[in-house]
Amino acid sequence: MAWTDFRVLTLSTNSYPYINLTARESGEYRKTTGATFSGSLHTRKGTSVAIVHVSILIAVIILGNMKDYVLSIYADRFDKSVTKRDVMWKILCEHYFQKFIEPNDTVLDLAAGYCEFINNIRCGKKIAVDLNRKTKFMANKDVIVYQTLSTKLPKSLSSKVDVVFVSNFFEHLESKNELIDTLKEIHRVLKPGGRIMILQPNIRLVGNQYWDYVDHTLPITEKSLLEAFHLTQFAMEFQKTRFLPYTANSKTPAIPLFIRAYLMFPPAQLLMGKQTFVIGRKLETTLATER
Repeated sequence: MAWTDFRVLTLSTNSYPYINLTARESGEYRKTTGATFSGSLHTRKGTSVAIVHVSILIAVIILGNMKDYVLSIYADRFDKSVTKRDVMWKILCEHYFQKFIEPNDTVLDLAAGYCEFINNIRCGKKIAVDLNRKTKFMANKDVIVYQTLSTKLPKSLSSKVDVVFVSNFFEHLESKNELIDTLKEIHRVLKPGGRIMILQPNIRLVGNQYWDYVDHTLPITEKSLLEAFHLTQFAMEFQKTRFLPYTANSKTPAIPLFIRAYLMFPPAQLLMGKQTFVIGRKLETTLATER
């Protein structure tokens, strides 16, 4: 007997899973797992309703366990370095990223995680988007938090955002289609001429270490970002191919003086930089490249 034909997707900094189900199955199984369901269920001809329900339930139980497992990975990876990362991001925001943000800008931090960027940047209005339950507790009081998918940003934000910031997120997406769909949503919420700022591990520079994290699924380079921009109505306005080291997960303490020195000394970035920083502008065609 045929199994039901359904998709399993993961999308977010903590990889919340969901299955495409009808509204009826969604109502029945949401209480069982706490998972989020959307879309439609397609079954092969001759498949009984009972077998369909059993197969869905098995998959949902597996996904529920997967969600808890991935959450534990992030807790283990980041909880112990919250203070260190906050120190690092304060310096990065003040001495680098702030020059791209105007005082009255509305800034959306996509996959905000522990809110290190959005808490430390100065702007007119702050928005954080993530599926991580901890985000709303880590955000400062002046940050509006939405718990939603990157492919389903709030409709109320359409053409309301000046800058979208995305850091270390795209490598967690399940497919290139999800990357394109995410960029389309970012395009929708940006004002005309609005900008997207992306800080992203570059697999061309990182090499095989890119896959040392079990939740890395999508390889990204500066060239694939450029092509994705073309497909989603963005123009590359700024590109710094080698910027930050691959990871801050080390036993070395975050020393503000050293971080500022790194930002002020481009040769160090050319030697150690494994993350690429780019800025794309909605509906603009100007290209300025720094290497």
